[in-house]
Amino acid sequence: MTRKTILAVDDDAINIDVYELLFGSEYNLVTALSGEEALEIAPRVRPDLILLDVMMPGMTGYDVCRKLREDAQLRFCKVLLVSAKGSRSERIEGYEAGADDYVTKPFCHDELAAKVRVYLKLKSVEQLDQLKSGVLGVLSHETRTPLQHILGAAELLRASADELDAGTVDEMCSLITGGAERLERLVSRGLLLTEFRNGDVELHPEPIDAVAAIVRAVDKHRDAAARKNVEIRVLTPPEMMVEVDPAYFSILPDALLDNAVKFQRPGAPVTVELAEAADDLVALRVVDNGDGIDPNFLPHVFDGLMVEDVRHHSNGPALSLALCSAITDAFGGGIEVTSDPGKETSFVAKLRRAKAGDVGAA
Repeated sequence: MTRKTILAVDDDAINIDVYELLFGSEYNLVTALSGEEALEIAPRVRPDLILLDVMMPGMTGYDVCRKLREDAQLRFCKVLLVSAKGSRSERIEGYEAGADDYVTKPFCHDELAAKVRVYLKLKSVEQLDQLKSGVLGVLSHETRTPLQHILGAAELLRASADELDAGTVDEMCSLITGGAERLERLVSRGLLLTEFRNGDVELHPEPIDAVAAIVRAVDKHRDAAARKNVEIRVLTPPEMMVEVDPAYFSILPDALLDNAVKFQRPGAPVTVELAEAADDLVALRVVDNGDGIDPNFLPHVFDGLMVEDVRHHSNGPALSLALCSAITDAFGGGIEVTSDPGKETSFVAKLRRAKAGDVGAA
């Protein structure tokens, strides 16, 4: 089970030490010493809950809270303002800024820990309810095409089986099989995404060769790329070890390649690169030169729950891209996308590089 992430923000190092003692062993605790630092960290780590000091130099906790509430990716994050001041007007200002609760100093350690548990549970319930509703919406949208293939081909076989030649029968059977496989993949990824976001996936990370997994994904998509006259260019070292659960890592290059090939212009290449990144991370970059992504939609690419007919988000990638985000987050990395419509769209997924001692032991 993945641990919940708490971001503790306070300009007093002693208070940060208190949070470490209270929450460091049970949760993934991330700290910041200023509001500005918190706003830089929060979109990257996507905390489940933020303990936010009100009175800080520069940006106050109220200012930070308002900024946080403008980020759609943090809409489920619970914010608890913490302050030595607790007048009625100050509490109201905190709630108006978007805080979920207001805790006064000095606080009772047990009471704060209990509040944190309650708000983390509430956040999970709210997020899961919205996720289930969204996944159902995506599935109802994305299943139409494969269902049409299955039903249409089956009806043709039923009505005209005696009149069809062997090649046509084989083509109809392929349509039925392909549609069924696509439906199965959509449902499986929708369920897995729900489990990841609810913290119900047991992870067993180990050192694996990312290059080998990427090569397998490329081989899987070469036929689809060839049918579009798309070349897949692979730029990787001979070997690069990452610390992940092998049961889930293969989803990452598979989904990113599927998305890139699907939206690439015929005759143009898709590029897959693997290289070292900062902070002991490894970066997998997949680039295409299709129509690109509407700038207004970029913040929602990894939501997995929006089904408007938007470039780079129709015909199936919605849940897969959201799952890529959940997987990279679970293994201490993350994923980003940049897009210059009509020129280049780049997905960059980052994962922890396996330590030399771990690789040797494996």
